[in-house]
Amino acid sequence: MALSYLTVLPPELKLVTYYHIELTDLLTLSHVSRLWRALVLGDRRWNAWFDMIIDPVSGHKARDFMLGLHVLNTISKRTVVNLCFSTECSICSKDTPNIFLPLLKRICDDCLDPEEHAVMALSAALTTFDLNEKEVKDIVILQSPKQVKLVSTLAVKNVAIEKFGSEAELETHFQTRKARSQQAYEARVAEYDAATNERNRLIANGDLAGADAVTLKNKKKIPKTRPMIPPILKPSYTPPSYQALAVMPTNFLVIKADNTIVAHALVRCEICVIISELCSTFKLYPGPMRPEALPDHEYEAHYAREDDSCQGSAAANASGMCDACMNRLAIDMKEERDELRAAAASAT
Repeated sequence: MALSYLTVLPPELKLVTYYHIELTDLLTLSHVSRLWRALVLGDRRWNAWFDMIIDPVSGHKARDFMLGLHVLNTISKRTVVNLCFSTECSICSKDTPNIFLPLLKRICDDCLDPEEHAVMALSAALTTFDLNEKEVKDIVILQSPKQVKLVSTLAVKNVAIEKFGSEAELETHFQTRKARSQQAYEARVAEYDAATNERNRLIANGDLAGADAVTLKNKKKIPKTRPMIPPILKPSYTPPSYQALAVMPTNFLVIKADNTIVAHALVRCEICVIISELCSTFKLYPGPMRPEALPDHEYEAHYAREDDSCQGSAAANASGMCDACMNRLAIDMKEERDELRAAAASAT
């Protein structure tokens, strides 16, 4: 009912109403009608919001990151802005600054699986899944600095599953193609070996003219090297650098009470960082978090355990201290650093 009232409003009131709609609802609103879509897509604020998105470590803008991968004009700025209203990993819901561009999802370091989130060259993906470029035109295609087009293996596989009907049908099709390629490859190798052996025999007998006449089927001369293994027969391999290219670390956007947007960066618990510095085997936990969550974490994970008794040498970790002693030392070091920073700030 509310939606029907919204559609019959005069244009002037629609425009006024538009600027009071929650920013996170704007993309949904763009699907209501042509008028609302025109308003949403023509809103110049998207550019300003997009420019707020930066890599919190390097300070580089997301615009430059996406421009370097040639996806600035293929991935909607509105999509990226909406991704930055949330910081939750799409798999485990833990806060993360990482957006995995090929799937347009936030995925934390722990959930970024080398197989599930593999990135491979587009040409290899098309060969592997028997597709053409027109069939994958709707998936995100990155371009590495070396001009290699990269895609999510999972995204291409999903296109292939839809094409062939099911994952089982895709696997059957793949195995059939692989068997045919193996058979054809072995036949080419056998022909090459036979021709090379015959040529060498004739040369050894001094029959150079006969040796020059030996060739392969449909070839004018014998190639210098054996036939190359078809890509479908090679084990798949994703260079780690490819996956690293596909991850865009960003800050996040917060909507204030007056419907304006401000940008924030996730923070790490300094005490956790100090503990990881003291003990290299300590797994940094819980990683980046929203600033408002930091005080509760510091209290629960560290200050509430400050008076825990020493567990003795039997419970010592790689640093030679038990967890309770390490926690107290890290708290002391953090407080010393706070005092030094405060003194430096007052001196300036």
